[in-house]
Amino acid sequence: MVFVVVVLAISNILVNRVLPAWSYVPWNVAVAALVVMIGVRTLPVGRLGLARWRSGVGGLWSLRS
Repeated sequence: MVFVVVVLAISNILVNRVLPAWSYVPWNVAVAALVVMIGVRTLPVGRLGLARWRSGVGGLWSLRS
């Protein structure tokens, strides 16, 4: 958890101070992929909530409460 917070803090500093404006979106996509990769390597997929994707996207956002 602490490692993810450090990665996000460094990413925020880089985006705001170093990187040009055109690279914001690709950089944020890469950081998001890195954070998911860290999570998958650290926790079981069921604990991340990614196992529900097997049921299809419709199962995630159903109209039922």
